[in-house]
Amino acid sequence: MKLSLLILGLATASLPVAQSLRSQLPIGSNFPVAGENATYDYVVVGAGTAGLALATRLAQDGRYSVAVLEAGSYYELDNGNRSVIPAYDVYSAGTDGLGGVNPLIDWEFMTTAQAGANNETKHYARGKCLGGCSARNFMVYQRPTVGAMQKWADDVGDQSWVWDKVLPYYKRSTTFTPPDMSIRLANSTPLYDAQVFGDGPVQVSYARYASPLSSHIINAWDEIGDPMRTEGLESGELLGHQYLPSSLEPKTQERSTSKSYLDLALLTTELNVYTHAFVKQVLFDDNKAAVGVKVDTDGMPYTITATKEVILSAGAFQSPQLLMVSGIGPAETLTKYNIPVIHDLPGVGQNMEDNPLFGITFAVDVETSSSYSNNPARFGAAITEYNENRTGFLTSSGADAISFEKLVNMDRLNISAKAKQTLAWVPEDWPDIQFWGFTTWLGDQLGSAAPDTKNYACFLASLTAPLSRGYVTINSSDMADAPIANPN
Repeated sequence: MKLSLLILGLATASLPVAQSLRSQLPIGSNFPVAGENATYDYVVVGAGTAGLALATRLAQDGRYSVAVLEAGSYYELDNGNRSVIPAYDVYSAGTDGLGGVNPLIDWEFMTTAQAGANNETKHYARGKCLGGCSARNFMVYQRPTVGAMQKWADDVGDQSWVWDKVLPYYKRSTTFTPPDMSIRLANSTPLYDAQVFGDGPVQVSYARYASPLSSHIINAWDEIGDPMRTEGLESGELLGHQYLPSSLEPKTQERSTSKSYLDLALLTTELNVYTHAFVKQVLFDDNKAAVGVKVDTDGMPYTITATKEVILSAGAFQSPQLLMVSGIGPAETLTKYNIPVIHDLPGVGQNMEDNPLFGITFAVDVETSSSYSNNPARFGAAITEYNENRTGFLTSSGADAISFEKLVNMDRLNISAKAKQTLAWVPEDWPDIQFWGFTTWLGDQLGSAAPDTKNYACFLASLTAPLSRGYVTINSSDMADAPIANPN
């Protein structure tokens, strides 16, 4: 695990040299020609939330050749403003089938039938683009707790992962801009700790719009005794409520994603970026060391070789899928699909944990953004306001306010000792549940609009410490066949 921190913290002493060299090269120098075999020191599979950060940090070192391979492309090209304008984030929210899903930026994965969801299958949104799922989410920016990081460090036997040692890397990755209170409502003032941010590529700020409903939600939490999180959600503590910061460009009021690392890399490094590069298999030598990958771009097969490391950053579903089709995983599963077993590793794809998110949408007597959806004149005016001033409800993801809570005092629970032991893995400072005040209409169908011009809101809840575990496995020996995903 120390190696991972070393990679993330590579020195940037050679950066000025890289900047000077990069300024002499045409932009196409960062985009190799697909279909041609090539060799690099490091090959990163997946240009998503983690992959672009890793690839850029490695390339910034200046001593290594680095390639990052992404099956998708630029989300701005393939999905237009739906991945750029904050208020359009609801187009990623649906779980009911694939109606409206854009296959250029989404893998179109469906779960197995879920016993906890009336035996229905659900769409599982996964980013297929530069930026990955950071281009598909609700843009909420928060960090784990001190206790959660300590548990991580203890579990892996490496104290490099404790909060105080990881915080410098959190700071290095982000730049914070305070909210513009000359535009936001006076009673929607967030509290935060600007000192836990640095000058990194990912922008963190607040929308220039806060729903009037959010003020009532904040007041309600105050009245029931839920504590105000006075230092925000980024300082190692979560219990309590606060206005949400977003991964948001403060000037343009557009989504900020891990693609910000790519934007930096194109200016300062010789990072090699492959788009539409679908990795089909990891290649191993006789010592079981990964030495490259087989890639397909629009029917053109080719091989990318790594002299140092192949780094899998293909997401929670496709990283284990890629390992299994390459011969690393449960031998019984690999044999079933006639995959040569390179290493029998039963845990690949197992112990999948996810946080169920559910909510109730209802009409309210305070203005929310849903009232615009079926009113062309109002919506047109909102678009004009956004284009000309970068203000109005389109600057907001809709997730204004959030609360993290402990449901019960463990000592007061009338449950068995075994049940208490099962629950004891949760750190003391880690919440049991997360509540969101989402100030618009949310439905089961992807991008569904409100049925009328009423004001709607959705109160969402998410279990932050679920005990259920699922799995990911393969459906064949071919990466082109979607993995079997059972979040349970």
